[in-house]
Amino acid sequence: MAVIDGRNLFESAAICTHIADRVPDADLIAKSGTFARAEHDQWVSFCLTEMEAWLSNSFVNTYVLPEDERISAGLAQNAKMFKRAASVLDAHLAEHDYLVDDRFTVTDIIVAWCSNWGRRQDLLDECPALVRYLERLMTRPHCSLLRD
Repeated sequence: MAVIDGRNLFESAAICTHIADRVPDADLIAKSGTFARAEHDQWVSFCLTEMEAWLSNSFVNTYVLPEDERISAGLAQNAKMFKRAASVLDAHLAEHDYLVDDRFTVTDIIVAWCSNWGRRQDLLDECPALVRYLERLMTRPHCSLLRD
């Protein structure tokens, strides 16, 4: 959670987007109303609904819930669905260095965090462009993506 101007924001994508909007000189997000901003919204929404949801479900059913409440039957399907979504991202990154405007933006921070979670679960074996993208981002100063 972040407290900004005395008000709470608890969703990481909203926090990142809001901070990027508040610091326009950093040029980390496309301007509102542009097609590039629509691409930001597209990739962030895609990441949260088509990628992170599957990883989160697997995490909850592996570590969070008490053992007698866990449902392991869906874990393989969660991996399959994450991989399907990751392949869409991989296809885009095979032709682009970054997700929006071919430059590093807050979109990359949000999507890379989730993608790296999938990489750490060994779910990116069929996504070489996405793996190269993550490796490239890990060389950036102040990158906090976990490498192991």
